[in-house]
Amino acid sequence: MPAMRLYDHVVEQAVLVTPIWQPQLDTQAAGFLRMTHTTNAQMPTIFLAPSTLDLGFYREHFPHTDVLTFDSRHFTSVAAYSAWMTTPEVYEALSGPTWMVLCQTDAVIIRSLTDLDLTFSRSSSPIDYVGSVWSPPVRVLALGTRLVIDSPTGATRGPWFARVLGRRLRVGNGGLSIRRIERFRTVAARLTRELPRRIVENCYEDVLFCTYGPSRGLRIASPAQASTVFSETEVVGCSVLPDTYGFHALPRWNPILADALLKQVADG
Repeated sequence: MPAMRLYDHVVEQAVLVTPIWQPQLDTQAAGFLRMTHTTNAQMPTIFLAPSTLDLGFYREHFPHTDVLTFDSRHFTSVAAYSAWMTTPEVYEALSGPTWMVLCQTDAVIIRSLTDLDLTFSRSSSPIDYVGSVWSPPVRVLALGTRLVIDSPTGATRGPWFARVLGRRLRVGNGGLSIRRIERFRTVAARLTRELPRRIVENCYEDVLFCTYGPSRGLRIASPAQASTVFSETEVVGCSVLPDTYGFHALPRWNPILADALLKQVADG
């Protein structure tokens, strides 16, 4: 299988996408986003924004980034945003490029992604989704029209029986992720038709895609593959950043390294 690069000016195209909903970013989020845009300056950038948002801050500080606006109700809460991301709307709006790199405002990319080979080896097919490894893994247990979840890194733990009986999901976090747009559009359309609203409205979109996506044709990177691309909890206790392309929730898992990286941004 020939290499399939994330970004190639002739064959493949990727777009860097960041959802925004606040009138402006704090110093840390703005600094990380500037680093992300600088390290991947060859890649088009897009903000996903509510139609009612004042874009003055973003127009001033990120003047070369396009903005796609959507119904404001999709940005009123984490749950509303997550449910929206399981629908085809956002993927249809981004149609054209092959890939989207979703980089939320709590994530940062420190290296160019242009050399990333999404086949990972000559013997494998290109994958459709790469997200940070969940370590420890998320566990999910389907009970009728409910999906019971235990996430060790979440704000609260799930019930004990999900922890004991649930299926392990090891990849991957959607806050910093690579998605094949057309495949996600197709899978999202199926999830919209087939999943009860109770499940969609009470579960994070990345968990839904990783739980139900494979049976609907979504090819997800293995933990070994994903761990070479993005990091999350792997930074706990580290004195230097792991050798990956980017980090999700770095201030949460290693605030010292997050501050050091932000200083690097400030120093230019």
